[in-house]
Amino acid sequence: MSVRPTKIREQFRSLWNSHTSPRKLALALAVGVFLGASPLWGLHTLLALGLCLLVGLNKPAALFGTLVSNPLLAPFLIFFSLETGSWLLYGRAAHLSLQDIKEHFRSPHWQDLLNEYLLPYCVGSVIVGLALAFGTFWIALWIARSYRSVNQQTGESQG
Repeated sequence: MSVRPTKIREQFRSLWNSHTSPRKLALALAVGVFLGASPLWGLHTLLALGLCLLVGLNKPAALFGTLVSNPLLAPFLIFFSLETGSWLLYGRAAHLSLQDIKEHFRSPHWQDLLNEYLLPYCVGSVIVGLALAFGTFWIALWIARSYRSVNQQTGESQG
């Protein structure tokens, strides 16, 4: 079963044409991006849906935002999150050589692995997620307002 590009375009247009205000639409996208950048792999969709139901955000927009953690972008998200967290916590870059990673995995102290990789990744993912969400909010708000403004003008001139 293949997805036609026209169907994707139609769904994307329907998102911008939804009855959700541009601000709430942008917020839903930003929330989805923030959750998608989190280290809670496998839970992004459930968290986005739950949060949307809880606070009344646009579910399709939030789900679209979680796609930031797709296989093409996920390695970059992980890398930037790990590096950001490592700089914030330890004031240095993360040890990402294969030799360093092997040494940490061989260590009898599991705390070494957590301190070197997991903790910086979690801390960094919050910072990277917030930065991406903030940017997404403002860009999506601009797009939603522009898209609706153009559609209103063309609708008025045709009617």
